[in-house]
Amino acid sequence: MALNPDKCKVMRLSRRNVAGRQVPSYVILNKPIDVVQSYKYLGVLISSNMKWGDHVKYVTSRASRLFGFIRRLVRCNDPDILVRLFSTLCRPILEYGIPGWLPYQIGHLKSLEKTQKLLARVCVPAPRGELSYNFRLEVLGLSSMRNRYIYLALSFVSKCLYGRYDINPFKFISVNPRHNENLKFSHTYARTDGFKFTVFNRFPAFFDQLPQDLRNQLLFSLNGFLTNSKEHFKNLSWN
Repeated sequence: MALNPDKCKVMRLSRRNVAGRQVPSYVILNKPIDVVQSYKYLGVLISSNMKWGDHVKYVTSRASRLFGFIRRLVRCNDPDILVRLFSTLCRPILEYGIPGWLPYQIGHLKSLEKTQKLLARVCVPAPRGELSYNFRLEVLGLSSMRNRYIYLALSFVSKCLYGRYDINPFKFISVNPRHNENLKFSHTYARTDGFKFTVFNRFPAFFDQLPQDLRNQLLFSLNGFLTNSKEHFKNLSWN
């Protein structure tokens, strides 16, 4: 396979500080390859320190600029129109590839929530501090982005359990045998944050947040479980 040196980059994935160390260089067709600290691959910005701060800034900036463009173009504050445009155009940017970079840091979650908070203030105007974000979401029939991420994580792993994706989830999670009366999961031990906060490792904790009858629905119907889970998280408040 022929490689174009101008389109190739080198990125070292490590949490170690390599400053001042002798590191190897890479050459293709006698041309040195640029070393980068972050690179977009399949729409997700991957950083050399294996953290997601750069990607969060990237998607929040894109979603914010797009929503600003929508407001200038549409020039109306009709909630139905703005919510539909946001859900169709902006929210997919904030949710794309979530199983790979599921956010867990409070600062990242707050940043990812900002664009939808602006939408809520525009659609349900009121003097500052008079209406809460939760109330505005309830009026608009929306879930917070954090609850959306939890639902999407549950949806992805549940589909893996039902064989919808070619991934074996039982390499990472297992059914807890000590709870025969109700469905519960356990996750494998994680030595690093890189694995600790993955979608599979966080699935048991997310699953335990659901009511008991909703958890047991996963045994009988995937579609019923996902539909009711989506409605459940829509009714939860953002703290």
